[in-house]
Amino acid sequence: MVCTFCLPQVSLAIPGEAIPSWTLAENSLNNSEINLTPQMRQQLQGVRQRRNRDIASALSSSQIEQLNIYLRGGDSLETGLQKLQLQPEQTKLIEAIIQISQVKIKNILSRRLF
Repeated sequence: MVCTFCLPQVSLAIPGEAIPSWTLAENSLNNSEINLTPQMRQQLQGVRQRRNRDIASALSSSQIEQLNIYLRGGDSLETGLQKLQLQPEQTKLIEAIIQISQVKIKNILSRRLF
């Protein structure tokens, strides 16, 4: 996978299912969020929530259930997804979702510098 993830204690609602709200565990991102405006924090949250929904939509319901078990057991999102033995198409789609999210997050953070 493209980057490492961690599991926070919050979950978000998906119609018919509840999945963990995954966040990027990039040290630079966490450190740079300290001086963000409330609007920028909200934008970052929106990007992450969209990423989560998109990843969940790429998985079957049984894969989501299994991933939740892995995450509750302490696995990172990356490790959990690897354990699912995703189809190549699923892997490519999830990697693309993550990359797009990273670009959006970097764009939000870069506005902070001006």
